[in-house]
Amino acid sequence: MTEITYPTNIGEALITVNPAIFKSGKQTIEVHLSPIKGEEVISNKKPFRLEIGYYDFAEEVDESGERIWHTVFTLPDIEIPEKGLPYIDMKGEFEANVPYQYTYWDDCVDLRTIPNIEQKIVKEYEYVRKLIAQKDSEQLKKYFMPSYQEFAITIYQTKEDIETSWKSTHNIIKEYATSELQSIEDYRIVYSSNGRSVSLRSNKYGGFPSVLLFLQKVNNGIEFEYGYIELHLGMKKGTDKLIPLMI
Repeated sequence: MTEITYPTNIGEALITVNPAIFKSGKQTIEVHLSPIKGEEVISNKKPFRLEIGYYDFAEEVDESGERIWHTVFTLPDIEIPEKGLPYIDMKGEFEANVPYQYTYWDDCVDLRTIPNIEQKIVKEYEYVRKLIAQKDSEQLKKYFMPSYQEFAITIYQTKEDIETSWKSTHNIIKEYATSELQSIEDYRIVYSSNGRSVSLRSNKYGGFPSVLLFLQKVNNGIEFEYGYIELHLGMKKGTDKLIPLMI
């Protein structure tokens, strides 16, 4: 669901897992923990905690205006020996009840099995980068909208919500100059969903979530501000074309 590219203490993070749930029923979750860069083992006595649950918006709020949090899965405590662990792998299951059923990336091929896949991925990113550089909002919206709509199903968005999501992306493109749009280079390929989804992420300045990256120098070039367009690609079974899966 997420990737951390440098050592940091994030405390806690709330991540929406609905986009990884295709239909009601039993769901499987796998967790892999590796030592942070520069360390060989995991030595923290409590390195990770995970809880999955939901709010039922059909329920009434309590006196404080809050709804009840329904927990469906809690990752068991991890026992760390004194010498530490080189890695941690854990797996669990939980039941989900959602009012939709769809395939999303579930009917995509494993991109890692496609010959010359890196060239195909870079070519598609170059195409999207060209549209961004030209600030061709009409073609960009046409390109991304199917993935916006499919993603919206899982988080119960309205048409207005979808349009707001698109505007936030469009505003990034408008905010930065074309000269601040970075070339597609110095990247890492990140596969997810068992190889059925892929993204290119920038390695510049310690790493960014996407290689479709704007860098704007500020304070006489001493510092910089950034914006990026996130893009995940997949290939439906029976086709040979990469398409955006979600953003």
